[in-house]
Amino acid sequence: MIRLILLTAFVVSGCAQPQNDNTLLLQKLDSLQSKLDSLKNEVQQFNQKDSTSYSNRPNEKDSVVQQLVIGKNKQKPVVQPRDSQQIKQKQPAQIKQVQPTPSDERVSGKKFYYKGLPQRISVEISAWDSGRRTIRFYNPFGEITYKIEDVKMSYSSITELKRMHDNGACALIETGMNPGASMYWYETKITFDENNNPLWKEEIEKPEMSIEQNLNNKSWWNAKTKSWIKQEINKEQPVPH
Repeated sequence: MIRLILLTAFVVSGCAQPQNDNTLLLQKLDSLQSKLDSLKNEVQQFNQKDSTSYSNRPNEKDSVVQQLVIGKNKQKPVVQPRDSQQIKQKQPAQIKQVQPTPSDERVSGKKFYYKGLPQRISVEISAWDSGRRTIRFYNPFGEITYKIEDVKMSYSSITELKRMHDNGACALIETGMNPGASMYWYETKITFDENNNPLWKEEIEKPEMSIEQNLNNKSWWNAKTKSWIKQEINKEQPVPH
């Protein structure tokens, strides 16, 4: 570039002056050479400054790559590997079988007490044993007044306490008896006084096919003989006309 400028200046100067004026031409050439040297120095200084500032400037491509890497690391956090031994040791939860406690009626039975009389049993229901259990009724003095045996085998006879007196004695029980091989089943209701003494028993055969089927079905308790006595029904005698 410098040579081109020098050559251009030389041609221009040569054309402007007469060819025989060598002294003037040489002076102009020296002046031009001095100016060119000065211009060369300035160009070199400018190139040095520009290269220095460019080297200090961050690489745009590297900056973009660095930002992408940082953004990728933020989106996908590092997950620590799990211990394979811990995974193997995890087992499915096992369902624990609940064992019956001593308070369970099926194991230890059940007891009812008189109110106001601590440890005075009113009714005692034993636990089931080989398909059988016993229900005992006590008076306030601890004496057995009545006893029923429930059965749960090829046939069943199950008793339930339906109503209690205010003092804790039993007022009403119902027993359902299913013979198993019969089309009939039976329900028995027994009432008690406030000392657990039996009073009345009513036996009902089901299904009821007729009105006469359950007419004479009530009995009263004979405390002396400890037995049930069938209630007598007075039949009207035909009156002659």
